Amino acid sequence: MKKLNIGSVTQDTQLDFLSFVTLYRSFSILIRHDLQDIFNQLAVASMSRATLNGEKSRSAPELSEMAVKRKIGLLTRNCSLDLESSDAKHTRKRHFDTIAASSIAVKNDHIISSNKVITLATLKKFLETRQMELLNDEDVKTIIQRHEPEAAHRIENCMSFEGFARYMMDKDNYAFLSELMPESTYMNLPLSQYYIASSHNTYLTGHQLKGESSVELYSQVLLTGARCVELDCWDGEDGTPVIYHGHTFTTKIPFRAVVDAINKAAFVQSAYPVILSIENHCSVVQQQRMATIFQSIFGEKLVTNFLFDYDYTDEPFLPSPLSLKHKILIKNKKLIVEVPATLSTGLTRQNTYKQSNLSSRASSIISNTSGNSLNEEFSDDEYEDDDDFDNIDDKTYHVNWGSIEDKSRHSLSHGNISTPTRQHLQLQHQQQFFQQQQQQQQQQQHQQHLQQ
Repeated sequence: MKKLNIGSVTQDTQLDFLSFVTLYRSFSILIRHDLQDIFNQLAVASMSRATLNGEKSRSAPELSEMAVKRKIGLLTRNCSLDLESSDAKHTRKRHFDTIAASSIAVKNDHIISSNKVITLATLKKFLETRQMELLNDEDVKTIIQRHEPEAAHRIENCMSFEGFARYMMDKDNYAFLSELMPESTYMNLPLSQYYIASSHNTYLTGHQLKGESSVELYSQVLLTGARCVELDCWDGEDGTPVIYHGHTFTTKIPFRAVVDAINKAAFVQSAYPVILSIENHCSVVQQQRMATIFQSIFGEKLVTNFLFDYDYTDEPFLPSPLSLKHKILIKNKKLIVEVPATLSTGLTRQNTYKQSNLSSRASSIISNTSGNSLNEEFSDDEYEDDDDFDNIDDKTYHVNWGSIEDKSRHSLSHGNISTPTRQHLQLQHQQQFFQQQQQQQQQQQHQQHLQQ
């Protein structure tokens, strides 16, 4: 029977909590190939490799000055446990690194970079040019002392890959500190000025081609703080919409069950608004069912109309999170009004387009529940003759729609047309052409009559 060395890790090894933390740290660092690439650009060969695993590394003078306290800090920062002098602990850490390296696709660069370090001067330059942080030498030394695990490197004021990865993943480098909740006074700006915690493919538990879909995931995501969830909606076989990753082998879940789960968990963790990001593939009939389900389950929480006077101005802006507390917003592409087949005059087409703009200003799909004048999908057939539009010159454009200075007269305000579409310009151009031909024919007939 083979005798195992002290600190060896086998399949039968049972890890205590502190050992598990060390193993988890090894995985979290070695998996960051992006940080590995940055480190290799900055690192140089270590000048004191002989001392790295020698007595200096585990019996440095600084270790005796550290009070031994059995506590665990952040995984990215040194704590008293990291500074303890123990051969068994050092050996076990190397074994954990080996386990992590063999379990993930670690590049060969990791083996090479284990002999490299980033000097204090290089780290300072990196912070200045890449992180946009102007720090003096003492501040950079503090960073090294806080994050570098090897005592020898701390003494020499240089940083290994592990220390560099710890620093880059530390919470001080987060774009947003979740533990610092903003005051209510900071939540009265337009909604578009905030980062919103969002969930993509919320319903998926795993593989996006063959994985399982789950209603419970909507509750879990909302209870962990997300304020935007995604619903991929498709026609169900029984006439009721379903949610799944379309054109894949993922399982389907009922649309109504998802909406009910959202309603129960929406405001348990936070009172701020919840946004439903809908990828809508349903027919008009089943979209009517979606609207009915939204109204019946969400009730007054669902935003279906404009809320404030400034929504009706020429320069509207989104409400603030503070004003939308306990409200549910629907983010969904609206369908256009069906265009009549026969167009006797341009006025008929223009009026239809105005009605389309009026209906498009509603805040959610709820306002168009009738569906009698809606198209199921946008059709490319309407744009078969778009090439003819390219032949319209600037003179014709200004005749039909006025000069550039007059553009403001067509702004979107209570149903006015914002900008002409290709079809409108083409239609106007054709009408003008026919009118000119008719006038010429009348003039020719008049001249012939005079000659007679």
